[in-house]
Amino acid sequence: MFPSLCTFHTSMRNMAHIIDYVNDIFLTVTAIVLIVVYWFVRHFLIGEYFSKEFNDGQCSICLNPHENKSLPRCGHVYCYQCLVDWCRIKLECPTCKRPFKMFKHSIRSWINFRIHVPVTSSSVKFIEDFHHHHQSSSTEDELFQEYFQSTVDLILPPL
Repeated sequence: MFPSLCTFHTSMRNMAHIIDYVNDIFLTVTAIVLIVVYWFVRHFLIGEYFSKEFNDGQCSICLNPHENKSLPRCGHVYCYQCLVDWCRIKLECPTCKRPFKMFKHSIRSWINFRIHVPVTSSSVKFIEDFHHHHQSSSTEDELFQEYFQSTVDLILPPL
């Protein structure tokens, strides 16, 4: 009976070594995957918004040093107010003419920033038409319901 107990103890010790080896392989593979994911996020997702290639420290619109750096998707850097004013003219990058619908500003880090969505002339006209059509005769609930329905009609095609 003693030899079978020794054999059992030896096989358990071998099993523990195998488990340690598999655990080491798992940790190594996990570390490699995390490094690849980090590299992908850093270069492809974040890099597009934080390209230093277009950041020479001077706004291309006002020709002064950047004030509250703001950048559309293409990566060109402008002053926040300069870009807001430019959006009243066109929703495209003043330098490369790439269209955009929003841009980042108040950038403190790659995860700490604000997004500005410019108001276009068509959205202003929609709001003016809505207010003109709905004078004070309707209740707030009716106004909200009609506004919600008209917004849904703009977003979703009719069935």
